Formats: sequence, structure tokens, C-alpha cells
Amino acid sequence: MRTRKPRTKYTHEQLRRLLDVFSQRQYLDLTERSKLAVELGLTQTQVSPGLFCIW
Repeated sequence: MRTRKPRTKYTHEQLRRLLDVFSQRQYLDLTERSKLAVELGLTQTQVSPGLFCIW
């Protein structure tokens, strides 16, 4: 049986920044997503529009 990765708990600052960026543009290219991930201390996968949820 495969083990699941634990759910990512975003900080308030990370969520605010993600919402700001994705409210301007829904999709980022690979370079933009990579830069944002480094800036926020996340992986590129965690910086995808459908993967963070605030509710």
C-alpha cells in the first residue's frame, strides 16, 4: 500500500501571495511558477492553481 504525502499547510503569507498572483493570472509558465515556489519556500507542484484551497 502506498503512503500518502501529508497535506500542505500554507501559512497566511503564502496564501495571500498565491491568491494575489493567481487573481492576476490563472496560469503561470514554468519559470514564473519556479520563482514563486522558491520565494514562498514551496515546491512547484504546491504552487499550482488547483492545489491550494482556503476553505
